[in-house]
Amino acid sequence: MNTLVNRVFPSVSKFVLKSPLGYRALSSTQKNVNKETIVIGHRNPDTDAITAAIVYTDLLRQMNVNAKAYRLGNLNNETKFILKQVGIKEPDMLPDNIPDGTQVALVDHNESQQSIENIHKMCITHVIDHHKLGDLTTSEPVYLRFEPVGCTATILTKIYRENNLEINQKMAFLLTSAILSDTLHLRSPTTTNDDRKILEYLVPIAKIDNIKSYANQMFEAKSDLKEFSSKQILLLDYKTYTFNNEKWGIGTGETCDMNKMLERKDDLLKEMRNEKKRSPLGYRALSSAQKNVNKETIVIGHRNPDTDAITAAIVYTDLLRQMNVNAKAYRLGNLNNETKFILKQVGIKEPDLLPDNIPDGTQVALVDHNESQQSMENIHKMCITHVIDHHKLGDLTTSEPVYLRFEPVGCTATILTKIYRENNLDINQKMAFLLTSAILSDTLHLRSPTTTNDDRKILEYLVPIAKIDNIKSYANQMFEAKSDLKEFSSKQILLLDYKTYTFNNEKWGIGTGETCDMNKMLERKDDLLKEMRNEKKRRDFSHLAAIIILLAKIWKTRSCAGVSGKSVLLYAIVFTCRYLDLFVHYVSLYNTIMKVIYLISTYFTLYLIYIKFKSTYDRNHDTFRIELLLLPSAALAFVWNHEFSVLEILWTFSIYLESVAILPQLYMVTKTGAAETITSHYLFALGIYRFLYILNWVYRYYMENFLDWLSIGSGIVQTILYCDFFYLYVTKVLRGRQIRFSETV
Repeated sequence: MNTLVNRVFPSVSKFVLKSPLGYRALSSTQKNVNKETIVIGHRNPDTDAITAAIVYTDLLRQMNVNAKAYRLGNLNNETKFILKQVGIKEPDMLPDNIPDGTQVALVDHNESQQSIENIHKMCITHVIDHHKLGDLTTSEPVYLRFEPVGCTATILTKIYRENNLEINQKMAFLLTSAILSDTLHLRSPTTTNDDRKILEYLVPIAKIDNIKSYANQMFEAKSDLKEFSSKQILLLDYKTYTFNNEKWGIGTGETCDMNKMLERKDDLLKEMRNEKKRSPLGYRALSSAQKNVNKETIVIGHRNPDTDAITAAIVYTDLLRQMNVNAKAYRLGNLNNETKFILKQVGIKEPDLLPDNIPDGTQVALVDHNESQQSMENIHKMCITHVIDHHKLGDLTTSEPVYLRFEPVGCTATILTKIYRENNLDINQKMAFLLTSAILSDTLHLRSPTTTNDDRKILEYLVPIAKIDNIKSYANQMFEAKSDLKEFSSKQILLLDYKTYTFNNEKWGIGTGETCDMNKMLERKDDLLKEMRNEKKRRDFSHLAAIIILLAKIWKTRSCAGVSGKSVLLYAIVFTCRYLDLFVHYVSLYNTIMKVIYLISTYFTLYLIYIKFKSTYDRNHDTFRIELLLLPSAALAFVWNHEFSVLEILWTFSIYLESVAILPQLYMVTKTGAAETITSHYLFALGIYRFLYILNWVYRYYMENFLDWLSIGSGIVQTILYCDFFYLYVTKVLRGRQIRFSETV
């Protein structure tokens, strides 16, 4: 559907341009607040996983969320001991028949292989964790809280305090026990100052008189492993992770008598080897790289940055520096007029453009985005240390624990302000001005449907610090600056705040801009839609090599013997249908030249076959009935296409027809029983073109999570047609012999 989406507010209109990539109105599913939210820790649960599920359920209920804790495995002795001390019943085992779309909150894990079956079919609403970022993605904004601390309980306690919620004695007892367990009574190398401070805060509420004595009782309960088999010990707190595309299984257990465990070393190693045979899991000591705290951390917003992306990068740099982190803000594109106006008002220089030669392993903090396709090149090769965002969870993963803060609010600035306040950091006038401006921009002065109560409260808090006398007048000045688009080309408007997303395995491009005069934008509607279609069209011209080989063969030998004129005719139809937009849309000089070369070279080949050297054309063997290819391809194009329009149906028809256009050539070669070497090279070049096309789709699936089954299916069909020919080409032609199809199976 070619649409220009128009949201009209009292003084501002917002238009959204999309291309599939896609272009159509997107809608967000409204969650049912009365629907039960399932709260779960990881499989083979340890104390932190079970207590976190119970505690986060209590926390959510205090925030009027209908929640219930479940477990994904049996409890260990330590956890049973803790629950018995406080008189709390263990959570029920999660049933197998959980319906798709059930609301789920994850605690103490975030990797699908550690969670419930079909977790990707659930509606993930919350994730609280202290591990590395795994493979989970979401279709909507969620509440995420990741911190590189020693225990999930530390993060949960912070959330209680930040929201002024009550921590009763039982919950404090569970939180205290979890920290003692996960940090080995603060002796683990993963222990942080935050864990120590939170434990000190919790102990009086938990009413534990002798913390050392209680910790010893916990460990004694957990370390009583004499009744456990080696396999059971191996699977204690067992989790699977993926490192560098390898799957690893890690089981953790504690004991007060290491000698007894060493006596069982051989049997334990045997079980580890057996476990490795059962699944491709490695076993060896894993080490974590120690970051250099003096190394500069790059802070970046998304590509084609809007006000929130730029201001968030500047503000988060200030926040990190106050926390003694060496940080610097950069940008991934040019600033829009609104952002330039804001920075000028506050006297702050725009961030430098990020250089191209950023070394692998550079520490990077991401703000206002978390999807790799919106970020810098090679983001997966960087060391991501922080992510602050208010969008859905994308495709990023990390190899180490990171600080993540996602909240479903209207603006990243709202989250950043919370972090300042939670850490008692100073928000100076300039930073407050930027934060205020970002909220006004992203929420359309609190009129956007994505605006939350948190945005309103934070804006109210910031305005006095920012020293903005008339907030309404200032907001209007911002929007006037941003909406001055008369000097922008349609392509530039399309790429304003342009981001790519993946929804249901389809890749979508979304460009967003605001204007105070929607009528002027509607006057440009046709040109804008034209640019959207141009952005959608992506071409691969690898086929050109095969055409050049064929032309060279015919011209040099003055003969078209062995060449199927019908195949060339089908390719001429393919390119004509595909490139009809040449006369309607201009993309670029390069694009135009390549299309013209394709059309001229193909029709020139037809001229050589049917007119110039027609006496050498072997009509008797070129007898394939091409209507058997044309009619089904046309029918499929009408049934399965991306959009029901003339140009789109013709483009789809060309995709289907191209997949089988080589059949007359292969049929002709089969009838004659042989193919000249140069004709074989032509066929091989066409085959390689399709094979590389499939590799391109494989790459895009793994790197961009993008699938186009129409193109992939057509490419696979054509490649299958070449399989027999490929074998003969490699075994005969490359050894200097002519292909004879009497040798085929």
